[in-house]
Amino acid sequence: MLVNGHFLSTPLPAQQCLEPLIPCIPLLISVTSTVCGCTLMHVGVVLFSFLRSTKMCWMELRVFHRSDSIAWNPHKMLGAPLQCSVILLKEKELLYKCNSASATYLFQQDKFYDTTYDTGDKSVQCGRKPDAFKLWLMWRARGDEGLATLVDDAMDKSRYFLEKIRNRPDFRLVLPEFQCTNICFWYIPKCLQGQPETTEWWERLGKVAPLIKQTIAMNGRLLIGYQPLAHRHLPNFFRFVLACHPTHS
Repeated sequence: MLVNGHFLSTPLPAQQCLEPLIPCIPLLISVTSTVCGCTLMHVGVVLFSFLRSTKMCWMELRVFHRSDSIAWNPHKMLGAPLQCSVILLKEKELLYKCNSASATYLFQQDKFYDTTYDTGDKSVQCGRKPDAFKLWLMWRARGDEGLATLVDDAMDKSRYFLEKIRNRPDFRLVLPEFQCTNICFWYIPKCLQGQPETTEWWERLGKVAPLIKQTIAMNGRLLIGYQPLAHRHLPNFFRFVLACHPTHS
């Protein structure tokens, strides 16, 4: 159940079965940045980063230990310049059980050293383990404090942008508040301002974002994403995302 963008775990036990007459147990519940008690919980925290001064965010993130696995994409909010993803699992040797092909031409078991160091057989990427080096280098160069400062800066700028949009009569927020650095909004042109918000009005509003993006992209001024939420009957709106990039003092 979603309430104002929040996933509520309380109703889950009563909704585990699509058909109440057939007993079943959920194999997996995949959520974003939250956890709940169930059979197997995977948390996709694609935007999770070092939240230092935002204490409320720390309170929300500290329950991750209750999940069975966590996926994290530092190339998103944390600003890693190349694709960089991390997955952490609670159950030991689970990746090996799932991914091991025991290829004898790669992972011989009669080597002169401890074969548990052959970590390639634990991953679907096999020999591409150096991908993790991207995160290590960035973390090593900037440190905990440096990364935390970048995230705090992105959070502050997103709050600034949010208030700017909130106080403009020709803009409208999709939600009154946002938890992270994604700010979603519509631009309402003069021809639609003050008009009855009928079905036709919303259809016309949905054509505004694609047209604006085409214009500003073609003249090289700005790149910004947009999307609809059809299941919520929301037409195209802009989705402004702030990531962590070093700033000049």
